[in-house]
Amino acid sequence: MQFLDIRQLKDKISPEEKIIKIKNGDNEQRIMLLHQKTGFGQRRFFQCPRCSKRVERLYFKDDRWRCAKCSGVNPYRGIQNNTKGGYEEIAYRMKRYAEKNGISFDFPFDYLNFVLDERNRKESFRKHIRVLQALENMRFHSLMFGAKYDPKDFQVVISGQHPLIKSKTLYDLKEYVYDWSKNEQVELKEWITSKDAMKEV
Repeated sequence: MQFLDIRQLKDKISPEEKIIKIKNGDNEQRIMLLHQKTGFGQRRFFQCPRCSKRVERLYFKDDRWRCAKCSGVNPYRGIQNNTKGGYEEIAYRMKRYAEKNGISFDFPFDYLNFVLDERNRKESFRKHIRVLQALENMRFHSLMFGAKYDPKDFQVVISGQHPLIKSKTLYDLKEYVYDWSKNEQVELKEWITSKDAMKEV
C-alpha cells in the first residue's frame, strides 16, 4: 500500500511550511500540515483532507491521499509489488536488497542510522548503504512526483554503477531529489508555501 510518512518530509521542506502539493501522475492534491508544540520544539503532522484528523501517515487510494481510516486500508499490511516501476516496487526492491545483505531498516531509509555500525569498516557494507540511500531517493521522487522507473534503472542503481551514485555524496542523496532516469537533480517546484497557497485561493 502506497503511503506517505510525515518523517519523509524532514529536511525536504522548511519547518514553517503549512501546505504541500503532492503530484501523483496527473493527479495533484494539496495537503495541510499541522504543528504541535513539544518540550523540545514542535512536531509536524498531516491533516487528513477528508476528516481533518491529525495523522503521521496518509495512504493513496482511489486517486486521493487520506488517513488509514478514511481510506479503509490496513496500515499493517506488508509491502506489495503492485505499482510497476513506482513507489511500491521501489520499496519492495529496497526491502529485498536489504534482507539479502543483512540490513534492517524502517522507512524512510537514512544512512545516518548506520554511521556507528561496526560493519562500516567493510567497503561492501558501505556500498550497500549507498545503494539503499539511492533507492530511497528514487522512492521519494516516485512518491512525490509520480515518477516510474524501468527495470534497467533499478539494475544500474542496485549494481552501484549509476552515475549519480558515483558522483554524489551520501549527504547529497539524502538531502536532494534526483531523477534517476535523466541523471539530474529535481527542482522542488511542486512544494508550495501557505503564503503562495493563500494567493491562489
